[in-house]
Amino acid sequence: MRAPLLCEFDYVLKADRDLPAEERTTFRLRPLTFREREDISTTEAIDAGEGTKIAINRFTITRKILNYGLVGWKNLLSFQGTPLEFARTNGVLSDTTLDSIQDCATEIANAITERSQVDKELAKN
Repeated sequence: MRAPLLCEFDYVLKADRDLPAEERTTFRLRPLTFREREDISTTEAIDAGEGTKIAINRFTITRKILNYGLVGWKNLLSFQGTPLEFARTNGVLSDTTLDSIQDCATEIANAITERSQVDKELAKN
């Protein structure tokens, strides 16, 4: 079995892939560690007692994934065409950063979690 590579990688949104390279936004991501994946999986449902489970808001899970795995970006522009700043406050993605990617947050979070999985073909070896 081979473990997932926990190194950073670039990701281009599906909608941007046909654009010229200089117009694409590139997100710098990293896979989640085991502990981060554990943290996210334990937030998907909380036992409320007597067999009742309460689902956690998917936005909360997406925000956690992004906070762990979104490292930065290149060429993310505002509607006015000005570069948007990537920022963290006390180690947490800033509200401005999250607001800047709200339309593509799920796609980015999915890219992070997919890269965090052990490749099934590689695991056979």
